[in-house]
Amino acid sequence: ALLRAGMTTGGLLLAAVLVSFGLNYGTTGAGFPEPVAEALKSDRQALLMSDAFRSFLFAGLAFGALWVYLRKNLSPMLAIVPIGVLILADVGGISKRFISEEDWLEPKQTEQFIAPTEVDLQIMKDPDLDYRVADFRRGAPWNNAFTGYHHKSVGGYHAAKLMRYQEIIEKYLGDPNANAHLYGMLNAKYFIFKNGDQEQAAPNEQALGNAWFVRSYEILPNADAEFLALKDLRPGEKAIFDQKYAQGLEGFDLRFDSTATIRLTSYHPDRMVYESNANAEQLAVFSEIYYPEEKGWKLLVDGERTPILKANYLLRAARIPAGKHEIQMIFEPKSFYTGETITLIGSWLVVAFFAAGLFFYFKNHSPADPFNLPAKAPAPKTPKPAAKTSRSRKKKG
Repeated sequence: ALLRAGMTTGGLLLAAVLVSFGLNYGTTGAGFPEPVAEALKSDRQALLMSDAFRSFLFAGLAFGALWVYLRKNLSPMLAIVPIGVLILADVGGISKRFISEEDWLEPKQTEQFIAPTEVDLQIMKDPDLDYRVADFRRGAPWNNAFTGYHHKSVGGYHAAKLMRYQEIIEKYLGDPNANAHLYGMLNAKYFIFKNGDQEQAAPNEQALGNAWFVRSYEILPNADAEFLALKDLRPGEKAIFDQKYAQGLEGFDLRFDSTATIRLTSYHPDRMVYESNANAEQLAVFSEIYYPEEKGWKLLVDGERTPILKANYLLRAARIPAGKHEIQMIFEPKSFYTGETITLIGSWLVVAFFAAGLFFYFKNHSPADPFNLPAKAPAPKTPKPAAKTSRSRKKKG
């Protein structure tokens, strides 16, 4: 069986080598110059041949180890050890093609790339609990991740942006001078620019903070109208709503209180706490991206659930009653807690089944009492002689 397996493996490898001679290694349609295309073709063929002979070598060595083990009737370890070494050598050799020793960096080497500059240190002294930075030192803020190491970046932390955020990036945020008001409603408190070797942090005078009360609001017919209205919007004074998401504003007569305040008192990505104080019911806009409430976000005013509205195309808003209140914005996705409960129940069931298995095992295989052992071992029972069959009786008769 081992010989047949070895012959089959060798035949397949030989067939792969023979087939490789008929493959097309060219770069048709790639637009490379002919010398480059020929070099690529030669390299590709050489790589395939090299891997084929490498496979022959490892397969042959593994076959030899198994053959010696079976023919010489040796200990299994004498076959397991060399085959294990071959596996490690094979996997290690392939891994080094992608990650070599040169790819590893000491912590000191990585720190030099992310060490804070004087501008970073200056911004980090800001005592505010939560604000964002638009860093243009390495291009657009949404195309680099360096900012996120020291600051909360207005560009986010993932290359794939939410569709509405991506639309605002492409339409408006490319020009921070013309659209500083939109950076302001996104709580971008600082801009960082680089002029030659000089870095400069410029505060955004139109930054609105974490939350604010608006003087008025307008309901627009659709999302397109809402999106286009952002260009001339003064977000600190007015909020705009798509009619589709304006159900929570029915019958709302906004009377702006110039003395009203709202501020962030505690920040965590999953739980933000605000304090508000107003003489009349106000409309608050929060510098947080809107998600449907069924996705997990909920707003509590003094512990009572309050609807989250969708304002300014992508932000959250809410009606805040008169008086002094504690506002909590909490992320509690139902799917997470349902999964957590199922996982907990499953874990306890596994423990219960394991404990039950141990209980019944020891119940049916109770160990001998070491303090009450018999003086002598019981004599082995002698087997009874087999009964004679009817055929043997007939022969005797």
